[in-house]
Parts: sequence; structure tokens; C-alpha cells
Amino acid sequence: MNKTFLALSLVASSAFAASQPLTLSVDSFESVDSAARTALEGIREESKTFEYGGLILTCTDGIRYTEAQTDKDQHHFSLRGGIPKSCAISGIYHSHPGTEKTAGNFSFDDAVIAAHLKVPSYVLVVNSNHMIVLDNSSILATLDKNAQYRGITPSRTL
Repeated sequence: MNKTFLALSLVASSAFAASQPLTLSVDSFESVDSAARTALEGIREESKTFEYGGLILTCTDGIRYTEAQTDKDQHHFSLRGGIPKSCAISGIYHSHPGTEKTAGNFSFDDAVIAAHLKVPSYVLVVNSNHMIVLDNSSILATLDKNAQYRGITPSRTL
């Protein structure tokens, strides 16, 4: 199990969620897409070297994103903190800072985590400045044993 999957699994556990909540955006948004777009725009500069990521949450007071975190690694991030009880995970966002040609695709791990959580995944492709989305409806159809080597094509751009 990779560290990103493990970290997201911990965040989703209710016992862990009671300890240290993740920092949420001050503003709330009308849609998961608009929250993701704002969160990705907010990590554009710091993502030139390392992968940053966070969650999109639907809370009783609106849709919000969590403050991005990094492991100072170009290919992985993990989250430390809990989800407020008044919120549910509605999406994952993160950056792909690399210049390799697969940076514009989703990794196998990206798709597996989104499928496990049953939410869309949003990525800022730093070298091209594109925002891409892997919608939940197309995730499972794209998971095959070769996807981990070639990357998974996005469902759409944001």
C-alpha cells in the first residue's frame, strides 16, 4: 500500500478525525469543481518542485477545500489531520510538478485512491498549466494492469 493511499485512509477514519482537523478554506463554493479550481490555483507556485494535495469537502455550511500539504516529494503527498464531522469527502486535488510526458495523465495510484473514496480527482499539471479531472464514473473503466505504466487519460479539463 503506498503512503498516499494509507494517509487518505487514515484521514477518513472517524477516530483519527477527532484529533487534529485539517485546515479548511475560509470561503465556501457552489460546486466541487469551483472549489477544486480555486485550490489548484492556490498551489500553482509552490508546486513547481514538489507535489501538493488536499481534499474537497462537502460540509453542512458549504463546499470547501483543505489546505494543501506536501511530503517534499515530486511524486507523492500525504495528508495529516482529520475531517470535521460536519463534512464528507467530495474530491481529491493535487499537483503533478514533473516534466515527464506522463505528468499530464493520472497515475494508477491516483485512480485507485479516487475509486476507493468514490470521488473525482483533480490535478494541476504544472508544466502545461492545465487542470485535469478524472471523474468517478470513468475511473473503474480505466483501471487495468497496464495503466500503472502508461498513466490514465483524464476524463476532462477543468
